[in-house]
Amino acid sequence: MGHIDYISLLGQYYGETALVSVLESLGMRKPPRMPRGESDTIVVLPGLGLEFTFTDERALDWQAKAYPDGALVLTNVFFHAKETDQHRAYAGDLPADLSFSFNTAALISRLGTPDACDEDGTLMRFDRPQYSISVETDESGHIMIVGVQMASKETSQSAVTS
Repeated sequence: MGHIDYISLLGQYYGETALVSVLESLGMRKPPRMPRGESDTIVVLPGLGLEFTFTDERALDWQAKAYPDGALVLTNVFFHAKETDQHRAYAGDLPADLSFSFNTAALISRLGTPDACDEDGTLMRFDRPQYSISVETDESGHIMIVGVQMASKETSQSAVTS
């Protein structure tokens, strides 16, 4: 799998050429479908260890640009480190030059102090002006899942005022 800049795809809606091209290259041939009454839908590519979350543009807490009415906006991408009975391990390049071989110390050395962390330290979020990186580790500190998300309204506004 060649290098794909997943972070640059965040905030694009299904129908934009760059996003559709990447998804098709990964084997996704059908557009995401929003379940009735829901504001998010998840597309899982289990053979690649990837998950994509699309959010109805009306449910976004902020919009970085104008979207067509009802557009499905890419808001999250998750990369799985280990193969399970539900998916394979992701084998491509991770965002932000991360590696599944990183332990917690190497992760913090690369990304800095987490902006949010759960009580046991196994789920961390690192905020950037236009996106966030989340990392879930096992109890021994090895990365299990890496996620990239569109920035929240709070994160994007604090970047403007900083």
